Amino acid sequence: MEIAGPRIVLIRLESPSPDLLHTLASPLCYILPASFEALIRQGAFFRDPIGSGPYRIALRDPLHIKLSINPYYRKPRPWLTEITFQILNSRRGLRREELDRFDLIAGAPMETAVVLPGHRTQTYMHPVVEFLGFNLRHHIWKNRTLREAFAAAFDREAFYRVLYKGRTASWHPADSLIPYGMLARAKTGEGDRNRPHGQFSVTLQLSELFARSEDAVIDFVTAPHIAETKLQRAVDAATRSSGLRLRARKIALADFIDQARRGAAGIFVMQLAADIPDPHEILINFTDDGPVNYTGYTGLTAPLRTVLSTTSRRDRAATYAALAEQLRQEAVAIPIASVLNEKLFVRKGLALTQMNQYGPWYYPLNMVQPEI
Repeated sequence: MEIAGPRIVLIRLESPSPDLLHTLASPLCYILPASFEALIRQGAFFRDPIGSGPYRIALRDPLHIKLSINPYYRKPRPWLTEITFQILNSRRGLRREELDRFDLIAGAPMETAVVLPGHRTQTYMHPVVEFLGFNLRHHIWKNRTLREAFAAAFDREAFYRVLYKGRTASWHPADSLIPYGMLARAKTGEGDRNRPHGQFSVTLQLSELFARSEDAVIDFVTAPHIAETKLQRAVDAATRSSGLRLRARKIALADFIDQARRGAAGIFVMQLAADIPDPHEILINFTDDGPVNYTGYTGLTAPLRTVLSTTSRRDRAATYAALAEQLRQEAVAIPIASVLNEKLFVRKGLALTQMNQYGPWYYPLNMVQPEI
């Protein structure tokens, strides 16, 4: 990379890269100073970050981010001169006083948003994959055969019939851990590949595995807006034919990770969201290289260390799909449903122009206009 002028950067490649423009346009591609790592260590970059968008960070603390106009922005000046973000508690629904305080609320779930007079809503679709995971650090689920047997005994159709009854969200059986529309989307039209191979008889006596009440728990890690009683009814429906009795428990991600590392958490259901732009960012959470390791599985660590060095987008896609399939085949993380959740923007006096309905995670703030 060569700086050719105050606003000109030359990028010289060792070989042709047809994906270069796509990469440069992605939200996670930044031009950073050569001293970036030193600035990170000193904390200077977070106090005075570098960017080229219409806004720059004026204030940042654990609960707030304030943006002000970037005076060096070369395109038309945005209508909003200052924007303040406040992080809301996602473990409960939105309260009336919160809706009344804010001009725009993003990511409001359909079933919890309370719309006040003068507010408008705008829906968008949020595609996710829900998977059944097993913590290999747990004394029961080290055994692959038992993992496969439980996955085969879990009636996901009965589970989702109860869970989504009367809701607008739709679901269908998942055939990949990678959410719809992402780079490594598994091939469609191959039938339902969700269930493990092989047949398992009731002679395995799965119910005997849960002699201890603390083992007879299935954790729901990313279901903050679904009542625990409803999750319990869905679990009862999914395990009724197998005779298993499990307690459904809602648990925060941080608490789940702590228990999983200690081998205390065993079975869990979690969502993988399509707002993550790269399958690598999903799969790395199944390795010891990532910030967390949901399952304690180590079979993905080595291949994911090298996959980013592959220059071919097609080869990377094939690798990601193969690694997601490996997790399924090993009965570590088994996709059970692709869910298209509806969520809301709740707005007051604002219009979101040029908004499509599918996951506006990188909606340009300079497109916000006053409502006419």
